[in-house]
Amino acid sequence: MGKIKAAVLEGEIFACDHFNIPETEFLLKAAAEFGIGSIEFQAATIEWQEIQQDLFEMYEIEGTLH
Repeated sequence: MGKIKAAVLEGEIFACDHFNIPETEFLLKAAAEFGIGSIEFQAATIEWQEIQQDLFEMYEIEGTLH
């Protein structure tokens, strides 16, 4: 696996491990872990947003979102 792929994967795994915290707290943790502007940070923030969107859509469809 190349360095870029490994960095992206590391960021995505970080997002999966921390998907259940508020966005501001997530961004602070990701910045502390990887540094703002790093490939890992960018991948983590994108993945976190995708997870949040998926969760929103899942709850919206099931009718549990009020």
